[in-house]
Amino acid sequence: MSFFSLFAGFMLILFVSCADDDSASSSSPAAESSSRTIVAFYSPNGIGDLSYGDAISLALHKIALAHDFNLIENCPENWEYADIYADINFTTIPAEKRLYIFCDTGYRSILEKYRAQIETNGKDVLMFDSRNVNLGQNIHTVCLPLYGIAYEAGVLARELVDGNDMIDIIIGDGKNSLLKDATIAFMEGLGERNGRTEILTLNELSEMSETDGYNMSSVLYWNYTTQITEKRKNGTGVASLILPLCGGSIHGIFRWNRDYGDESSYTIGMDTDMSAYTKRVPYSLVKNFTPAFELCLGQWIKGELPQHQTLGLKDGFTELVLSPAFKDRLEEKLSEIHHEAIEKEENYEADK
Repeated sequence: MSFFSLFAGFMLILFVSCADDDSASSSSPAAESSSRTIVAFYSPNGIGDLSYGDAISLALHKIALAHDFNLIENCPENWEYADIYADINFTTIPAEKRLYIFCDTGYRSILEKYRAQIETNGKDVLMFDSRNVNLGQNIHTVCLPLYGIAYEAGVLARELVDGNDMIDIIIGDGKNSLLKDATIAFMEGLGERNGRTEILTLNELSEMSETDGYNMSSVLYWNYTTQITEKRKNGTGVASLILPLCGGSIHGIFRWNRDYGDESSYTIGMDTDMSAYTKRVPYSLVKNFTPAFELCLGQWIKGELPQHQTLGLKDGFTELVLSPAFKDRLEEKLSEIHHEAIEKEENYEADK
């Protein structure tokens, strides 16, 4: 790789100052944010995933424009380059008025490696969607749990598929505790049934493909296309509903949905409202990144950023969003179970 490619990949710097200072409210990052900088680190190749990475980037751009932050984005090609970017930021760049936001728990080992430099140089770090609470004095964590909305998704699935139908759960990273929680909650909402529920963990396959479970859309497309072929040939079953906890890999399933229409499965959208991608999305499990980041940035400016905090369904940081075509069918049931889902999430998180 050329030096230019490395440097171009290292950081996209956006100096934005489009907000009127007088418009900032007391609950927002506020006018004091001027000349402050957000430094975001995404998953390798996470920008362009049309899922988690892009949703976070969009949220940070909105906040930077609205509240006069500078925004620096790092999207490394792989974890080796991620380490290089972290080394440059933590050992050579001054810390003043910078908050480093890491948007993948895979950065944990890198943060542990540079813990001494982070603390010695007074760097402020926020690891997003993490429950780790002992990473260091200057390393803060925030978690947007999936338990409540995944439970709602499981209950609503009973309204869509027969009790004998097969359901697939696809997990991008089997070690990710939030995805494990979502699986548990979905199964609880689904309840007792005769149909088989299969779990596919993509990062176990990725050892052979030299990629990761969040970047395997082609693998999923051909997996389900083959299943359709086998069903037509031998009468074997295809899942009636898929819960894809796998980041950008979900778009392989969406491509399959579009190609095979009603022959394909219902597919639950993830991270953002994905109803526009295919008519087979009945609802999406959404993380409201913009208010979550605004809260954290406001706390940081005031010097009040907690060591760890959980932002969930009760306060609207996560929500299950029904696709327009399914509202009449599912809206009443969702309203009926919503408070139960909040209570289940709070009890589950209290035990973690």
